[in-house]
Amino acid sequence: MNDVMQIIRINAYIRHSKGKLYLFDKEVLCVALDGTCTFVDGGADVELTDVQREDLLNQTFGQAPATRAPTPEYKVLGARWFTPRMDTIGIVAVETFNDTWKAFLGTAAGHDQTFDEQFVASWGAGLSPEEAHGFFPHPDIKAYKKE
Repeated sequence: MNDVMQIIRINAYIRHSKGKLYLFDKEVLCVALDGTCTFVDGGADVELTDVQREDLLNQTFGQAPATRAPTPEYKVLGARWFTPRMDTIGIVAVETFNDTWKAFLGTAAGHDQTFDEQFVASWGAGLSPEEAHGFFPHPDIKAYKKE
């Protein structure tokens, strides 16, 4: 896939709301054909290196962003995995501060369970207490962290 085709795929992925792409922990708005990247929160455009463009492209195929700050280590209480066709969908319960817990839903690469658990806990969508309790009935529902 040449550079232009990569940029077209990246922008199509964003445009059709297939997911969000990140570079340096900032959400990408679009990539111009000259290889500059614009972020959702504004700020200066960044001229992408080949490695950064490849990272954005890999995210469109479900891989974790490589150009991000280190992921905090969560204590995982449980995980459920679903692998329909090409995707790996995970629901992860993690311990949070003050003896509470929270559950997240997200997609992952599916190659390393430990990494995938941390990725879903960091980037996934939070579940409601009732949804989380349906997947993880053993942690106390009263200790579920509400936001």
